[in-house]
Amino acid sequence: MAAATAASLSSEHWFSSLYLSILISFLYPASLYVWPNALTSNRQEPATIKRNFISVAVASAISSQVLLWHLQRVDGPQFVNSLWHYLNWKSYDTSWHFLYKCLLQPLFYAIILFAVPIYTEIQSFKQSFVDEFHWSSVTFVIKTTCFVAKQLVELPVIRNLVVAPLTEEFIFRGVILALLLPSWSNTSAIIISSFLFGLMHSHNLLRRLYHTGKVSNQEVVLSLVQCTYTAFFGAYASITYIASGHLITPIALHCFCNFNGLPNFGEIIANKCHLYLTILGFSTWLYSLYSTCSEF
Repeated sequence: MAAATAASLSSEHWFSSLYLSILISFLYPASLYVWPNALTSNRQEPATIKRNFISVAVASAISSQVLLWHLQRVDGPQFVNSLWHYLNWKSYDTSWHFLYKCLLQPLFYAIILFAVPIYTEIQSFKQSFVDEFHWSSVTFVIKTTCFVAKQLVELPVIRNLVVAPLTEEFIFRGVILALLLPSWSNTSAIIISSFLFGLMHSHNLLRRLYHTGKVSNQEVVLSLVQCTYTAFFGAYASITYIASGHLITPIALHCFCNFNGLPNFGEIIANKCHLYLTILGFSTWLYSLYSTCSEF
């Protein structure tokens, strides 16, 4: 009887963790459309961006309470720790060890992966400024710093590099993995959370369909591509998060990838040297990911 009861409870927790994960994954994009005229407004307008900041902040707060409520049901009130404990469960001997494992090492391999696109972008950016204004290298550095500083206060940049990484990683890596991992294996939890993360990015296509009543084949393909690469990123972020035990890792990687965007594969393929270096960088990154997986 005791074994049957335990099995029943385990099955209930397995189902409830999956159900709540799906619910939370839909809550995040749904929160963007609670405002009047949200379906017809331009997502790049400052007023829309500010409203969306409020929406995702509320969605994050609700998600955290759902997580704590679920864990209280599973473990009992006396065993529930703080939210910080569930999202950042690993401790490190020194600050340097924490900095290395949670930030420097994962960012180093991400930079290797994006080394060629970063290099070509810098060269293109620098050449355009030098050709147009005939600046020296020192002046270029100063002007570039001023340009970047100015861009960092723009609302779309704040959305892409601060708010989106913070809230999306909090919900899809922090909350959802904390819901799934007690009842699911690491591999299953990573697959589920990554699939939900990729699916979440289809809301723009649905918005377009609702607004116009139709979508083109090109828009469908672009949406599928976006859902696919965001799902792959979700798996990457989940692996590094489980290995580091701190939410700062996927947040930093998310910010870095949003800053770089997708590489121009056409330009990379056209240049053999860049192609070989990209393959080398990808192989190194893939090996680092394999090594990370071996840690759990």
